[in-house]
Order: sequence, then structure tokens, then C-alpha cells
Amino acid sequence: MSLYNVKTPWLQPEAYYSLSLQRYAMAAHSHPRCEIMYVLSGRSTVEADGKRHELSHGQYIFLDEGVPHRLSIDDPRGCSIMNIEFACRAEGGAACVRGALAACPAVQAFFRAGKPYFVADGRESFGSVMKDLVAQLERESTPDTRFLIGNLLERTVCELAEASARERTGGSLVYVRRAAAFLEAHCAGPVTVEDAARAAGVNRSYLQSLFRREFGCGVMAYVSRLRINRAKFLLTNTSMRQIDIAEEVGFNSRQNFALAFTKAVGVAPSVFRRQTSSGFSVETDDFKRVP
Repeated sequence: MSLYNVKTPWLQPEAYYSLSLQRYAMAAHSHPRCEIMYVLSGRSTVEADGKRHELSHGQYIFLDEGVPHRLSIDDPRGCSIMNIEFACRAEGGAACVRGALAACPAVQAFFRAGKPYFVADGRESFGSVMKDLVAQLERESTPDTRFLIGNLLERTVCELAEASARERTGGSLVYVRRAAAFLEAHCAGPVTVEDAARAAGVNRSYLQSLFRREFGCGVMAYVSRLRINRAKFLLTNTSMRQIDIAEEVGFNSRQNFALAFTKAVGVAPSVFRRQTSSGFSVETDDFKRVP
């Protein structure tokens, strides 16, 4: 059922995946569930209702039930993407949107708009919610995890509503998109805040304030995230030496790369490679199903 149907206010996650790929083509399909695809790094394309949308780092698409769509990836640098699907029920689910509808004007406006799908630039908080939600779905089902999943689903709806409101008001997000696209394309080489500001068409200090508002960090910290995400992909999916990965993603030495990676991820690059080298199936028809 549709997310916007007030007669089906209960949300229940039904499937999810997290994968990193260079090339992939999904068959066009639709289903009676809502879906969110969030790009952690790289670039992907989603065709929704016959229209083509290019998604890059930090962007996502929300699809209401029944919207025909198709995901494809063709990025030599690799694309990491997370997906969550949830059903809307009349009763019996992990979360209920009635409280948010009663208390939040942004959620009320979101439901009135009733967009079958939309593309948005995710704030850092939205990426955190997606990661936390997948992490909880991976855990054994207990009263604690079920409570957290419900809480995260409610917050997801609030984040969707805020993104929809930002899209309606427009304005400064166009500068963020320009700068983020420039940084995505050039982060492997020497790049500065001034370069990004010039590409966006704004001054340096204004761009810094926009990035802190949208991503929770400054421009160069955002560049470091892009580089770390690219390094994660290479560590997981290639046998490249760490020194070559450091150079490939834009660090000037293996030591600086190792320090930055360990600070951002919590483990050294070698440990991360051992933990993730098993990979993940690219067959999204074989979604991980939620009990």
C-alpha cells in the first residue's frame, strides 16, 4: 500500500541490501512496497516511471508502492548503495506514522503532496539513519532491536518529509549539488575549497556554511569522506596494494591514508579488507528478507 494512505499507517521493513559494484543492470519492475535507494559513494542511475535520474554520493530516491523502476550502475570507480523496502499496513508493523502526522507540519505537507517518487540530497543525518536501520535489521530480532527499528523508520519518514520541504523551497541546494558533483569528479586529485566554490558559483565561506548545514562537515572533510568511501570499495573488491589505493583515491602517502582511514572507519585498512573481502551477492532478487 501507499505510504500516503492514512488507513495503512503501520510500516514494516520487508527487504534490504547493501552492495558495492562497478557494473549492474536490474530488470524493470514494480512492487507493492515503498523503497529507498541511498548512494554511499560513486554514481548510479535509477529509471522511475519512465524518467531517468542520476544519483551520486549522498543522494537517494524514494519510491512509493507500484512505481515502475530500474537500477543500473556503470561506474569504473565503483558505486556503493543501500536499499530498504517497507510495506504499509492497516495494523501490525514496526512503526506507526500517526504520531508524526499529528505533530509534524512537514510530515502533513509531505502526505498532502503525495509524490509517487522523488530524488533528494540526503543530509548526513539521513545517511546515518539508513546505516543504523540496516545495521539493526542485520541483528537478531529482539524487543530491543524491534524498538530501534520502529524508531528509525519513524525518523526516516520525518527525514523524507524534510527533504521534500527543502525541494519545494529550492534555493541554496543547487550550489551544494554543483559543488558535490565537482568534488565527486575531482576528489582523487588535488582539490581545494576555492575550486569547489568556483565550480558552484558562490564564495568560499558561503559554500562552507552550506556544506555544514547539509552534510554536517566542511568541504575538505567531505572530500575526505569521498576518498575513504572509494578506498573501502577498492579494499573490498580489488587486490590492489594499500600504497596504490592511497594514491588512487587522493592521499599523498600510505601513512596519511592509513591514519585517515583508521580515524574514519575505526579499523586499519588491512583489518577492513579482511572483514569485508567475502563480498555481497549482486542478485537483488535475493534480497535479505526481514523476519
